[in-house]
Amino acid sequence: TEIYTLSLHDALPIYFARGGLLGFDPRTGETAFHYKWRARDKESVNATNPVVVGDQILVTECYGPGASLLDLKGGKPKEVWADLEKEKFDKALMCHWNTPIHHEGFVYGSSGRHDNEAELRCVEWKTGDVKWRVKRTFRTSLLKVDGHLVNLSEYGDLSLIKLNSEKHEEVSKYSVPELQYPCWAPPVLSGGLLYARGKGKLVCLELIPEKK
Repeated sequence: TEIYTLSLHDALPIYFARGGLLGFDPRTGETAFHYKWRARDKESVNATNPVVVGDQILVTECYGPGASLLDLKGGKPKEVWADLEKEKFDKALMCHWNTPIHHEGFVYGSSGRHDNEAELRCVEWKTGDVKWRVKRTFRTSLLKVDGHLVNLSEYGDLSLIKLNSEKHEEVSKYSVPELQYPCWAPPVLSGGLLYARGKGKLVCLELIPEKK
C-alpha cells in the first residue's frame, strides 16, 4: 500500500488498505472517509496502487470487486462507475499486483488474478468501457515511455506497445533469456537503460537506438 496526496480544497492523504480506500487528517489521524473495497475471500489483498487523475482516483483488485472510479471533490468519495455488481467477465479491470497506466482519458492495465487468465486491456477512464483486450498475455507490469508502453510479463517477455486507445499495436517483442518467473517487480528506465528483475536476478538492457 502507498499514501497519496490529492489536490483538493484541503490536502488530503489517501491510503489504499486491505479494507478499502481511506482519507485521513495527517495532523490528528482522524478518518475523513472510508470507501470499502475488499473481496469476500479471506485470502485477498489490495496490492495495486491507486491511479490519481485530478480529483478522481481509480482503485482496482482481482479477487472479486474489480475496479471503481471515484470523484473526491469536496473530500468525500462519489462513485463515477464501479465493477462491484457486475459478473466477473463483465468487469472493466481486475489488476493483481501491477499498477495500470493512465494516458489521455484511457487506462491500460493487466487484468486477471492468475497467469493463464490475465489479459492486457485498454479501458475508458470516465465510463469503464473496455476498448480492447488481448487474451493470454500473462500478468504484466507496464511502464509509460515516449508515447509507448514497455510491457514486462511475469515470465520475462518484454514488448513495446504503442499507446493507442483504438487497438492493440505491438511494435516489438523480446524474450529476455536471463529472466525467469516470477518477474513481478515493475521495470525501471533511466538514461536509456532498462532494469528488470526476475527470480534471483536483475538485468540491465540498453534501449538506446543506434545512430545512423
